[in-house]
Amino acid sequence: MTPTQLAQLHHAGRLLAQGANQAAVQELQTLYEQTDDFAVNRELTRALLAVEQYGTALTIANEQRAAYLTSADLQEQLLTIELANHGFIRARQLAWQLPAPRQGAAQAQIAATEATLKTRAPQTLHTRLQHFYHLGDGGLLTQQRRFAEALRLPLAEFIQGSRFVLRDPFVKPLVKSTVVQSLVQLKVDQELTMLWLDDHEYPFTPAACLPLEAMPVVQVGYAELAKRFANSDPLTYQARLQTFNLHLALLYPFVDKAMIDPGRWIDEMSQPHQGPAATSTEKMIRCWQRRLNAQLAQLGL
Repeated sequence: MTPTQLAQLHHAGRLLAQGANQAAVQELQTLYEQTDDFAVNRELTRALLAVEQYGTALTIANEQRAAYLTSADLQEQLLTIELANHGFIRARQLAWQLPAPRQGAAQAQIAATEATLKTRAPQTLHTRLQHFYHLGDGGLLTQQRRFAEALRLPLAEFIQGSRFVLRDPFVKPLVKSTVVQSLVQLKVDQELTMLWLDDHEYPFTPAACLPLEAMPVVQVGYAELAKRFANSDPLTYQARLQTFNLHLALLYPFVDKAMIDPGRWIDEMSQPHQGPAATSTEKMIRCWQRRLNAQLAQLGL
């Protein structure tokens, strides 16, 4: 920021401290049009919260969301913004990222806000839950939109809806995986059942699942891709990495049921084995990749 812009930022901060919230918003909005400095973003969202422009505050915060994850204080500010917009699930995910001494207070704040909304707007929550139950209706975009709406459910209702969604044969595997990843981030310590890609149902407990990027089979796969292509052929590396990530998204949380040998998985992605001499492992991997690629083709990916 220029010295003039920095002076404007400090002046807006004084306006906020004095309770002149609307004047602070106007000054900060003008400043935000001139610079994308995160300090302005942070102060603007504070001011927007003060004048109860909650949706705008969330839109502005999301423009630099990663910056809010760099400290506990900023995470708590983002949590407050999410909570003001009834983003209960994202708020709880943020709470789990806070230092342990601050988690309890954050979770209690979220639970209290959930309880208030259940009392004041039960029909709104009922409608959101019904839409979540019927997530399987419609195509991928409709399902993704309804899932985004479900993130505004209280935790108990989100888990309740997830039990139906994960067993629904009409919910896209990519969307199911997103639901599972959300439950893992929430550390839900309850057993759920998922109808997986092989048309079998499997029980799992989200709190016991590793995040996708932490799974050993995934880490080996990333290392193999980098070793083979990152330096020698960057364009091929990016293309293979994109396909690999989509495969992982479809397979989660049971990646290792299909990707039994990540090195050979990369082999089959790169140069599929031809002829009858293929091993049983190669045949299995080839079968899985055909199934996954067919799913992605249906989704236009």
